[in-house]
Amino acid sequence: MDGEYPIVCDSPPARCQTLALWHPVILAYQLKEDGPTTYTEHIEPALRYILAHGPWTDLERWEEASGFSPNTMAVDIAALALGAKIAQQDGHPAQAAVYQAVARHWLDHIQAWTVAANGPLSSRPYFIRISTAATVNPSNMITIANGGSTYPQNTIVDAGFLSLVRLGLLSPSDPVIENSIKVIDRTIRVQTPNGPGSHRYNHDRYGNYANGDPYNGSGYGGLWPVLDGERGEYDLAAQLQHISTANSPLFYLQTMKNMAYGLGMIPEQVWPFATTIPESAPGTNPATASIGLKPGAATGSAAPLNWAMAQYVRLAVDISKHRLVDQPQSLLNQFNLTSPIPSSLPLTASFSSGHTAPLPAAGPYSVDSGNWVVNSTVQTITGTAAPQAKISAAVVSSQGLASTSTTANAEGQYSLSVTIPASLQTVEIAETDGAQTRALSEAVSYSPPPLAAWRNLPFDDLGPGFYAYPTGTWFIPGMLDMTSVSLRDAGTSNVINVTYNVLDNIYGGSAGFSTKLIEIYLANPSASGGSTASLPYANIGFAKPWTYALTVSGFGTEELVNAQGTVLSQNLGVSTDQLTHTVSISIPQSLTGTIGKGWGLYVTTLLQDGYAPGQVAPLEQQAGTYNFGFVKNNPYGYSTSVMDVLSPSGTPQAALNYLNGPIALKPVIVP
Repeated sequence: MDGEYPIVCDSPPARCQTLALWHPVILAYQLKEDGPTTYTEHIEPALRYILAHGPWTDLERWEEASGFSPNTMAVDIAALALGAKIAQQDGHPAQAAVYQAVARHWLDHIQAWTVAANGPLSSRPYFIRISTAATVNPSNMITIANGGSTYPQNTIVDAGFLSLVRLGLLSPSDPVIENSIKVIDRTIRVQTPNGPGSHRYNHDRYGNYANGDPYNGSGYGGLWPVLDGERGEYDLAAQLQHISTANSPLFYLQTMKNMAYGLGMIPEQVWPFATTIPESAPGTNPATASIGLKPGAATGSAAPLNWAMAQYVRLAVDISKHRLVDQPQSLLNQFNLTSPIPSSLPLTASFSSGHTAPLPAAGPYSVDSGNWVVNSTVQTITGTAAPQAKISAAVVSSQGLASTSTTANAEGQYSLSVTIPASLQTVEIAETDGAQTRALSEAVSYSPPPLAAWRNLPFDDLGPGFYAYPTGTWFIPGMLDMTSVSLRDAGTSNVINVTYNVLDNIYGGSAGFSTKLIEIYLANPSASGGSTASLPYANIGFAKPWTYALTVSGFGTEELVNAQGTVLSQNLGVSTDQLTHTVSISIPQSLTGTIGKGWGLYVTTLLQDGYAPGQVAPLEQQAGTYNFGFVKNNPYGYSTSVMDVLSPSGTPQAALNYLNGPIALKPVIVP
């Protein structure tokens, strides 16, 4: 098991609404489901997935954005903390220590990662909807789904942070919680005749248009009654801790009832505007027809929305029991923090064979304690901690979770031996000193020594040097820029690693990347014949003939051909390493022989377009939303579609500059 639940994960690749993955862990704890196989078959795989992928989520609860979400992180933290208790009960103390330390580490840092310290919506700190970096700043942007515009992340808020209170992690009186409530009340709350309602977030485009036209891929977001239920639970949590609120939980329960459709069915959305839109006459075009819309009443969206209906019932039970019935009491006892502060315990870690990799400015690994690339699977982790502190380590990968532990000596030094699998994984190191804990999260990539390696110039993915980048905001400068290429003999296959400045997957490619079309030409010095013509639409030439050519995209294209055009394979084996931004291509030696000394490689990258001939994105004179602009015509024929090439000398731009004559690329040679 890999910890995924198909109902909330795309396939392939898995893009998971991860908060829905961890609710079963919380439920298992609440129901005391801790039998002999519950942990090993269900709890451990789920917690392993959290450690391997969190605190980042591919999809937050609205299934529209990736990043660090306060709402998703609340469920992550709760599942880890409760899973630690189950692991301890079932005889896995080292794993329990790791879960517990990571849970506290994430909770202690959640405000650093998802709170705007001083943003446009308040001069005091407030939670935002989602962040993509270790700090919230105006330069990080979010594009609103359903045809919305792009905004700084510190201007977009939702009420998801309330889960931190509902699950007992933060106190209702936490100053950031209290100020965030003021921010959302000013920003996404709307008063209706049936009571106050809230948008999912500001600038939401999922709902009917303001003139009543139906949603057609875009629109204007309505008010969601389920959010009134969540607010009612916050008010109950506050009142249970003797904190006054403007309204009672019963007020929000009544508001949900007022917004109900038919016989008490709680809808997904209600109409947010003060205007009434009459019902359209029979025969009206469905694209513009209105079902009849009234302020604070159902819009025709799902009714009942199961999620909202369950929230209504839960709030009613909460009120009748005078407690939050699904709040784990152990979390309230353990946490219920006000202004969490990161641990002051000393903790460092180094791996015996390898080197550190820089933390990216944004993305899943931007909040790691460190990133490592190691060249041996057997590693010794050494470091310092508090004297006599208990140190636990867990190697988390798709193949499982392996844990070990030791105790620091009187000087605080410790040493642990671990085995690093061949895939990218995280290594969680936890320190326990009395009641205090601290955790380090290290992303670790195994990269054995290559047979040959070549560096490439940075930020040179402009073809001949004068091409203009597409104007679409999702096209990131450097996304086609190769920084290095290496070759490794893996015994039965030749592995070519192509490393990029940016390894993006904005279109959800099954291989873990998109926008890139990799075309590599191999020249066997012992072979006769060959070709000096490029694959279709690349529009380049070669100084020496090539013997084999391969094409790889992030969407399953893995084709190897010979110089005569015969397809030798369409299943090469492609994988990605998000830590090192590397695409690895495995070529069976049974098809090409061993790529070794004297072989030549032409490595190129083009812009991929799955709807274009040959998947090569078309060029235009001027750059457009989806296309590069070649700007200057090629006097010798079509302009090249190659945006970056591995060049043995000089610059890639010079090698591709057709204004200096027909392109005749030179290969890099395996020494």
